[in-house]
Amino acid sequence: MQVELVQPSIELVTPVSEIEKFPFRIEEAGRTCYRSEDRIGADTAEKFCLMLIKRGHESVLEHCLVSARIVCDRSTSHQLVRHRLCAFSQESQRYVAYRETLRVIDPQFQFADLNEYWHKSMELAALIYRHALDAGERPEKARAILPNCTATELVMSANLRQWRHVFEERAINSRAQGQIRKLMSDLLIRLHSIVPCLFGDIYRELPAD
Repeated sequence: MQVELVQPSIELVTPVSEIEKFPFRIEEAGRTCYRSEDRIGADTAEKFCLMLIKRGHESVLEHCLVSARIVCDRSTSHQLVRHRLCAFSQESQRYVAYRETLRVIDPQFQFADLNEYWHKSMELAALIYRHALDAGERPEKARAILPNCTATELVMSANLRQWRHVFEERAINSRAQGQIRKLMSDLLIRLHSIVPCLFGDIYRELPAD
């Protein structure tokens, strides 16, 4: 059984063409509150969204949903699923059996000797895990052997208000764990490039590193 090193990654599931329409959808919903739909123009959506965010009226952003596909290690996924207002569909270690390849994410320890020991421990974990499966243990039992750095894949969906909260906690917060901070920073940068009026204020707070 092989041990394969994979890189954390995040990509949009929601089509860009749909995300580009969000400012117009938000303006339509928001102006319902004031019965000011007659003020909607060809170039009013961005200004309206900026006004909502500046005033803290972010409930209107909940009308728009973004889904992303994420590859990370299990310790990172445990942090992500703590965001209770999001929806998650995650690869199940109860039903998925890794018989040929154990995919892991390198923690890249600061000290070289730790990296060497880690590689050896991954090979041993893969060997014992495969032995457990071959001996007849079900994946839901054998998974107890798998390390926290085992790679997992999940789809995460949230409305824009919740994504902004996730970015504040996991991207611009200097205390956020490294892997989740990189993933959320990458997604924030991507969404800002599509709809800057909805994420510009948070994007500007991203650390230079």
